[in-house]
Amino acid sequence: FDLVNGNNPADLAARHGRFALSAFRRLVKALNKGGATPKAEWRSLSGEIKRWQPDNQQMQNLQYRLERLRVSEPKKIRETGTLAGASTISNRFEFIGERGIIKGRVPRTLIDQITACFNKQCQIWYEVTEAIDDNSEEVKRYIKLLGAERI
Repeated sequence: FDLVNGNNPADLAARHGRFALSAFRRLVKALNKGGATPKAEWRSLSGEIKRWQPDNQQMQNLQYRLERLRVSEPKKIRETGTLAGASTISNRFEFIGERGIIKGRVPRTLIDQITACFNKQCQIWYEVTEAIDDNSEEVKRYIKLLGAERI
């Protein structure tokens, strides 16, 4: 539902990766080929009711935008610096290293590692995925922490 309800396909493609984007492309293409107009409704964790009910033109536009998106292979990077910010509530981190400030997502399984490294010199491993929107030439980067250890 994140894919169908998002405003920026490049941002969603970077966050969800190549496999999800490919599956979403196939779904939208199949729906358009069959002339179907989907209708979906769900309740978010906060209780808000969400809806997706595009018309034929919106589906055609979505297919065109999805066809013009490219997602890079994730690049794995290792860096030394300081874990300056971390939130176990929003699963985010901020790291100050050789490449400047890096901000990204933390999988729940790494909460203990970021807690041990918070505000200390450490080494982190992360991956960067880029989604390039050929329509707007916009590039979205998604950074995901893979591991952290104190130095």
